[in-house]
Amino acid sequence: MLNNLNDLTMLVTVAESKGFTAAAKLQNTSPATVSKQIARIEKELGIRLFKRNTRHLEITEEGQDFVNKVKIALEILDEAQTTISQQEQLKGQLRITAPLLLGSYYIAPIVAAFRDLHPLLTIDLSLTDHIVDLYSQGIDIAIRIGELPDSNLVVKRLATNYRILVAAPSYLKESPLIEHPQQLGEHQCLLFSYPGYRQDQWTLVHKSSAKRKEIIHVKGHLSSDSGDVLKKWCLLGKGIALREAWEVSQDLHEGKLVRILSDWEEPGAAISILYHQRQYTSKKVSVFAQYLLQCWKQTS
Repeated sequence: MLNNLNDLTMLVTVAESKGFTAAAKLQNTSPATVSKQIARIEKELGIRLFKRNTRHLEITEEGQDFVNKVKIALEILDEAQTTISQQEQLKGQLRITAPLLLGSYYIAPIVAAFRDLHPLLTIDLSLTDHIVDLYSQGIDIAIRIGELPDSNLVVKRLATNYRILVAAPSYLKESPLIEHPQQLGEHQCLLFSYPGYRQDQWTLVHKSSAKRKEIIHVKGHLSSDSGDVLKKWCLLGKGIALREAWEVSQDLHEGKLVRILSDWEEPGAAISILYHQRQYTSKKVSVFAQYLLQCWKQTS
């Protein structure tokens, strides 16, 4: 009879992370231990849960059906435990990742306030503009901006993010007048990039109608994987940047930057919370996600 909850939890982790090594990292154990746990379940059930080879792990049809049922059972157990321990303090470690600037502006203060409410909790906030894999890096929650690839992650929408065109007065003074989006192709544009990706095409829509769309092929001598660096270059007069409206609002107010083509902006992109696709999501993850949603509503 299967009565080892640790084995069943590991089974779901392996199925979601699609590998013994990734699952071991998430559960802070060794791949050999994970392999023994899965073998123990397979022996008890008398079926093969995964197809194994040197390159990848693939769950069998019987395995997927069993995992789906295990998820439901674990969710019921988690709900029962949560009901009993509603007043219990959150504890353990919570690992969060967010884009650099968004994290600095908004997420960091929210994390600090949340920690004050739950003093037994340890929180690690990683700020990066790179896409981090939650499973392999052991991340509990990610906050991301933009279109999200299909995945097994739970996604909750926080807000809509808009990016606008800005430049320093010093750049505009020495550059051709811009009256239409397509003229951006004649300018030095500050481009966001990371390994395997370079944003050399900007899409803008007119405020009067989303149907008025312009796709512009832009170029520039400077590119970076850091939004903070792009903004600094922009302030130094090195080119035109497409930046988040909330990020440059103070600079626009102080006259350090000037908005270009004020009737045009990038189509709105979602700001989302992502966490592991588990019906038995840990309490600290679900409570923080709800707290973040409530904080955002209060500031928007």
